[in-house]
Amino acid sequence: IGTFRLVDDYHGGTDTPNYIDNFVNIFNPSYSDGIDLAFKLLNMAVRSITSDYHLFIFIVYSIMLYAYVKFTNSYSLRWTSSVPLFLISYLYFVGFSSMRSNLAFCYLLIALAYYVKKQYKPTILFAICSCLTHVSLFMYAPVLIFCYMLRDLKVKRIHIALAFVASLSFGLILQQTFISGAFA
Repeated sequence: IGTFRLVDDYHGGTDTPNYIDNFVNIFNPSYSDGIDLAFKLLNMAVRSITSDYHLFIFIVYSIMLYAYVKFTNSYSLRWTSSVPLFLISYLYFVGFSSMRSNLAFCYLLIALAYYVKKQYKPTILFAICSCLTHVSLFMYAPVLIFCYMLRDLKVKRIHIALAFVASLSFGLILQQTFISGAFA
């Protein structure tokens, strides 16, 4: 459905026409200079096979679907609810307009799925792909490092609660600092 949907200035996602234009012209340096490295390489790999943007979109959405299913299967238990599987369709739909950031997030989900299985090399590879697909995912990279460093420690719930409150407080202070224009 997502691959063959109507795409124009009013339908199919606000950024989708730009993704298609970048894909079609990926080998033109004036189009590809500002694109993050991993997303550019994916565009180039698919573009070297075909000029049909539908295949590119199909491949991106296939990666996303794979990530959602792999992550859900890695973190769910047999006795838990299957409602999250239905919520995946919402994430998938939202990804129509923010393909690159959603793809980067999906690479991070794949990294987390490998992390749970203690397969650290693919974890690192997909975490790097995540950061190189959308630069904003660099904010989440420390989470994997933190999890790896604390994997053998037994953390008490009170420490988790205190860390959560401290992180939330710090985030709110930082947010207000940015909103007030202190860094402008």
